[in-house]
Amino acid sequence: MKQQYQTPILSSELEGKIEDAIQAYLRRDLWKKWGLHKVREQGGAILLHGAPGLGKTITAYWIARKLHLKLTEISMADYGSHIPGELARNIRKIFSGEQNLAKLEKRQIPIIFLDECDAMLVSRNKLGPDMVWMLEPITALLVEIGKYPGLTLLATNQTPLLDEAVERRLIAKLKFERPHKGLRYKLWQAKWPKNFPIQPNNTDLEHLADYDLTGAQIENLFLLWAGKCLKEFSRQKHPPQVTFTVADLIHFVKDAWGTYYE
Repeated sequence: MKQQYQTPILSSELEGKIEDAIQAYLRRDLWKKWGLHKVREQGGAILLHGAPGLGKTITAYWIARKLHLKLTEISMADYGSHIPGELARNIRKIFSGEQNLAKLEKRQIPIIFLDECDAMLVSRNKLGPDMVWMLEPITALLVEIGKYPGLTLLATNQTPLLDEAVERRLIAKLKFERPHKGLRYKLWQAKWPKNFPIQPNNTDLEHLADYDLTGAQIENLFLLWAGKCLKEFSRQKHPPQVTFTVADLIHFVKDAWGTYYE
């Protein structure tokens, strides 16, 4: 399913905003020419924010594919250290290392992706006494994001936790909303494997799309139900017969909706 579902299902409004942000990045040469740097020094970061399960991560990889760029995802584990000063040095090495490697391989520098960036860029004003050590990596990250000549993508579902200085590094701030029924229809359609033994018709998809679920919730419910189908199929004597139907899935989703999601 992951190979089939490589393109995010987004509203036309959000797709348009993403395209505008990409163009702002691609035409950053005009930023200074038009004097916009006197209003704000242009950063190269785009913030993807919204509730979990709405497609922020897959959108980051989709943007990289649209731009034909490698994407390098980094987390705290990539630069963590207990040695004073080492955190900032490691962060600088990551950003400079990606640029040096791209030069060596004669390609464009990659997109840097910080998923769940609130863990790495939490507001310095919110740090307690036991978190003072975070000042060093937060400051270093902010500096490197501001200096990086390529694009940085940030994703979070906790925007209020972000450091106030993140805003000054952004060329765009894109909010991901819960999908409306039309998008949920497309999500069910996109996530349904072509080789699955039964296929939904338009009416089935309409019924499934009635339930206000995110893309991640749709995927989780489908896989849970598919697991039950596999179990039932495996218990049958040879040759096994497909006895489950799309109607069974609709009832399964309805029960789960009433129990967990409503």
